[in-house]
Amino acid sequence: MKGRIALISLILLGLLVSAVLGEVGSRLLMYFREGRNPYYLTFGFIPDTEYHSSKLSGYTKFQPGRPIHQKVRGETIEVAINGDGYRGPDFERPKPAGRFRIAALGESSTFGYLNRNDETYPVQLENRLRAATGLDVEVMNLGIPHFRIQNILAAARAELPALDPDLITLYAGYNNSMVVEDREQASGAYRIKDWLYFHSVFYRSFHPFVRRAYVELTRMIGRDIGGLPNLSMPVMLRASVVEEQRAKTRTEFRENVLQLSDLADQLGCPLVLVTQGYTLYHLPESPLRDRWRSYREEVAEVSAQYHSKGEVLAPHSSILLHADLMDELRRISAERNLVLVDGIDALDADRSGSMSSFVHLTPQGNGRLAAAIEAATLDAIIRTSGITREGIPPHAATPQ
Repeated sequence: MKGRIALISLILLGLLVSAVLGEVGSRLLMYFREGRNPYYLTFGFIPDTEYHSSKLSGYTKFQPGRPIHQKVRGETIEVAINGDGYRGPDFERPKPAGRFRIAALGESSTFGYLNRNDETYPVQLENRLRAATGLDVEVMNLGIPHFRIQNILAAARAELPALDPDLITLYAGYNNSMVVEDREQASGAYRIKDWLYFHSVFYRSFHPFVRRAYVELTRMIGRDIGGLPNLSMPVMLRASVVEEQRAKTRTEFRENVLQLSDLADQLGCPLVLVTQGYTLYHLPESPLRDRWRSYREEVAEVSAQYHSKGEVLAPHSSILLHADLMDELRRISAERNLVLVDGIDALDADRSGSMSSFVHLTPQGNGRLAAAIEAATLDAIIRTSGITREGIPPHAATPQ
């Protein structure tokens, strides 16, 4: 018995030593391969683009004042994180006299995942509005990757009163339509995997193989045995399951957007709702990859297949949920008399050149979105500043 225990202990010790050596070796290898990039030495000890260790009430954000790194078109860039834990320069307090301040709320597509620092739509919107009006316009990027609408609302309640915005924009929906429940509510196995993914370079190097094997296993047995909190697995969902999820997601989203509208009223500033671009074109093995379609065409094709068969592939069901949420934005805009920007139409004008992933935007896509928001916000800036329409160049609100 003692010999067996000793053998098991020796095996466990060997596995532990192997894991430690593998982790150290992976970090050093990536450090030198990426030109002595310290990102891989500190990975998991400081927040990643997708992992935020500064936890607050109902939301998380980046550690204030600590830059992070992300890959952009094959190059690792440094992203400045300000003293408030958001991307970009520091927010001055109190707000300087004469400054028109816009709070851009959203997810990773607002943060600028896959974008350089000057390519995000908040930066491009700020530049366009400054050039158009000659005023001191500031667009604060409050987008955090993985934010769902509940997190956006919690962050807005906690952060906006001290920031004193003159206008608020909301560009969101994907995370509620694809990630159908908070990560903390997922299965224990998923949470362990999540922790490893955001803390171990060694594990992350194997993650693509682990995911591929899991996808194949899911496809074989037709069931997501890991209890993932998202709709990414290739399993067919019956209509009853889809409709239950659609109703739940729609209600959840609507209630939080209405509360955000109430908050904007309390702060005395307009809330601008922006419909969000989304495509299934970039999803692996999507039958919609034969050609680019407009957003509405994708929704219509998935909806037709769904109603014809009475079931739909889980990842494809997400665009039905997403379309529901965009309808809610339109409905709330009409009910509350809020400005609505049709971001979907703006991006559909050049969909292949605008969408770098299922929801993230290319620099050109960010430019088109910024132009659409600019057109909708000029009137608010004019009313606040007292300048006249005659002072606005005629090309100010056209895409570049």
